[in-house]
Amino acid sequence: HVQVRLAEDGEVLVSGSTLLGYLGEPAFNGEWWPTGDIGEFDGDGFLYLRGRKKHQFTTSFGRNVNPEWVEAELTQRGAIAQAFVHGESLSRNVALLWPFDPSCPDSVLEAAVQAANAGLPDYARVGQWRRLQQPFTPANGLLTANGRPRRDAILAHYGPGWSGQSGQLHRLPHSGLLSRAPHRAVDDGLRCTPAGPSGVAAPGGV
Repeated sequence: HVQVRLAEDGEVLVSGSTLLGYLGEPAFNGEWWPTGDIGEFDGDGFLYLRGRKKHQFTTSFGRNVNPEWVEAELTQRGAIAQAFVHGESLSRNVALLWPFDPSCPDSVLEAAVQAANAGLPDYARVGQWRRLQQPFTPANGLLTANGRPRRDAILAHYGPGWSGQSGQLHRLPHSGLLSRAPHRAVDDGLRCTPAGPSGVAAPGGV
């Protein structure tokens, strides 16, 4: 059998019948295998993965955030097809968003961000966001072939704060970041019906 525990930084460690190592590298001889995933146990002992340790960023307030976690919250509400979240050394986390339907008004994306924020702790919430002019794709080098965002390439292309990019940077009021509104369902008016294959729907950055 396999045993699982968390390191002090939240990384998932496994022990038991683990893999021997990666091809071309020496076999792993330690007791606990570091998976590279950040996770947490719920009250019933179930393990939930929040994202990859190497993707974790630290805000200017010293809080660690896994972007895949926030991106998943943003993309599960029927309006946002792609989300990229960044907040390294920033006081407000920023997001790049691509909708399922490119004709959706900004108000729909704003509502989806607010709904996602309502289910997140204050340090993980999106403080400002920008609507993408085009989706992340393998063709433009911002998406891998299996649908994962190329994070370094996206940051290099848009910059860490995106203040110099075209398009409006939407800033959410601090009241919207700190209040915990009731959770809103996927079909509560946030959904945009895709207009067809005009956009690329990718999983939430995992």
